[in-house]
This record gives sequence, structure tokens and C-alpha cells, in this order.
Amino acid sequence: MSQELIKITEIVIPEIFYNPTKINIELLDKLFSNKGGLIPGMAYMFTGASGAGKTTLCNYIMAGMATKDAPAIFISLESNKEQVKFQFDNKVNFEHVLIIDSINPKTLEGFRAMLDNIASHRPSVVVLDSLQFASQLIYGNPTSIRGQAALAQMLLDFSKSSMIPVISIGQCAKDGKYIGPSFVKHAFDGHLHAQYDIKSGIRMVAFEKNRFGSVGEYVAYRFEKDGSLSFMTLDGIKQHYIDMEFGWYKAQTMLETIYEEILKSELKTMIKQGVRMPVLKLEGTNKVEYHNPVYHTQSNSWMDFPQEPYFIYNTVFIDLEYSKKLFVDEKMDVLEKKFAEYLDRYPQFEKPSDMFILQFLILMTQAILENQEHDLKFWKTLDRIVLNHS
Repeated sequence: MSQELIKITEIVIPEIFYNPTKINIELLDKLFSNKGGLIPGMAYMFTGASGAGKTTLCNYIMAGMATKDAPAIFISLESNKEQVKFQFDNKVNFEHVLIIDSINPKTLEGFRAMLDNIASHRPSVVVLDSLQFASQLIYGNPTSIRGQAALAQMLLDFSKSSMIPVISIGQCAKDGKYIGPSFVKHAFDGHLHAQYDIKSGIRMVAFEKNRFGSVGEYVAYRFEKDGSLSFMTLDGIKQHYIDMEFGWYKAQTMLETIYEEILKSELKTMIKQGVRMPVLKLEGTNKVEYHNPVYHTQSNSWMDFPQEPYFIYNTVFIDLEYSKKLFVDEKMDVLEKKFAEYLDRYPQFEKPSDMFILQFLILMTQAILENQEHDLKFWKTLDRIVLNHS
């Protein structure tokens, strides 16, 4: 029997496609689709290492989407219903969230029957935690190729036939690799991945695949003292660190993010044409084994080419501990005595947090140029850095 061919111009787009379900958290709504919210019939894979906050973020998504007439449904296979309520009680609004914490019977048919039951409730969203646990319960192996592929296909079919968006949580190992066949995560309509910076406590999430929204645009979130989440853009992260009371234990993450950005842009401008972009390495030590290295204290690097004082075979090494000592012990006295002339030149730096950034940019300019003198080259470089990064 031949397949029916249909003219694309004759296809009617369901009205429901134009009305995505809102999470009611603006940054997350913009993340999921260009129209804001989850598109009906979309099945998403949500990956990330342990501790990235996947389950917590999904609870916020469910709470934001759920209504009395369209509840959110949580298939919780990693934690039972009592554990879920205890962990998130008084942190997430579960008023219109329903939960299932087992598959009965533990077969593919049992999983299908569970989805059919879920569809009868017409939920706003369904979250599975996790694909690996479902595979373990049904196939006896969390990484089963057959198991994960069959379950993923069933979730895709369910979302398309019911027009209910589905989010399937997928676990990753410590190295960030998906636990299971990699093709499974690509089978979904969208693939959302979360990262976790242990030093700062900041988590970031972005789509690596998204049929109806942006890819590679990050939303950051962090746990507050009361266990709730707050959301911000990457610019918000930088401002968060700038506004914090200065301390080296707090500034290290800012060094790693801003310093890399500024150094790369400056090196791209300054290194002569024909030398490829250096790789930046932030390390506890910059001891590098090469046949005849020379250490340059001001640029904080070991290298084989003294005439090019900021790279070794296209790699820049920055020692955070040395930079800390340089900033605190050796340069601040000199800098403070001359700081008035910098403030006169850059009046936009007013608040104490602004002044710290200016001090930071001055010291970094000195490191790039290996020059403390206020000559024309120094001022031009500092002007450019301030213009681009202040």
C-alpha cells in the first residue's frame, strides 16, 4: 500500500501550536521557544551531571505550568512520592502537580498503559525522572540500547498524539557524557543540557537542539539559602560577582570568566598576524616543561619566545595564586597612590565595585603589555579594554 502524498500548502497548522504553555518564568519561557513557553507535542531530553539541579528545575517548570484543569504530572522513578514532597515541600507550589512513582507492571506495556492513563488527565506537561531508571525497571539495564530507544520512541509518540509536552530527564557521568546510547538524546525534539560550577554554585542551562527556539543561549540559576531558585542571564552573573563584597575566594570565578574573555580579545588584537588564537589555561601552577623556558613575572608566563611574552606554542598560562599575590601584596600600594589619575580619566567608575573592576583592568593591561609605565601604548590598550569590558 503506497503512502499518501500531501501538499505542504494544504496542511493546516493546529491553533494550539500558536499558544505555547507558559512556565511563567520569563527567562525559561524565552529559552524553550521563540513564542515563549513549551510547544504542544514537543518531547524534550534534559541532561546534566548529578548536582546540576535537573529535578529541581523541572519541579519549577511543572509548578509554573500546572493549573486545576491541566495539572502537571511527575513520573518520579528515582525518588518515591514521600521523598519528593519532603525535598521540595514549601519550596515549590505542588497544588496542581500529580505524581506517579512506579510502573505496574514493570513492562513496556505497563509503561504504555501508564501514559494512556496520564493522557486522560489532559496535563499541561509530563516529566519523567529518569529515562535510565525506566530502562532499569523494565529492561534490567539503565543503559540498554534497546530499552532507552523503545522508551524514547514511546514518549515521542505520546507527545505527538496527545499534544502534551514531555520532558525526559537523562543522567550524565562526571565527565558530562550521556549514560547510554548517545543517539537517544538526539532523537528528541529538543535537547536541554545543564552545567554546574561547584566553585560559584552557579548552574547554567541551554538547548543543544531545539526545533522552535534558540540554541546555545544560557539561562543561569542558583540555589538561595532557603532552597529556592533564582534565575539570571550571563550578564547578570557578572554583575552578581561585581556587586559582591570583594574577597579572593569570591573573585576567583570572576577571574576565570572575565579574565579569559578580556585576555583572548586583547591577544587577538595584539599577537601578530599569522599566529593562531591561543588557548587560555587557568591553573594553580604555570610550570611548563619545555626545552628552554624563560619565566616572565609581569605577564606571568613561561615561554620559549621572549619577544612574544604571552604565549607558549599558542597557549597562555595564568596562575591564579600568583595573580592573587601580585594584586594584593605587590601592586596595590602603587596603584592606590596613582589611582586618582585613573578615576579622572574614567569618571564612569564611581561605586566601590566599579573601582575594583577598574583596578582589575589596569593590572591586567600591565600583564598583557609587560609594562607598568603610562606610555601611549599602555593608555591605548587600557582605553580599548575599558571601552569593551567595563
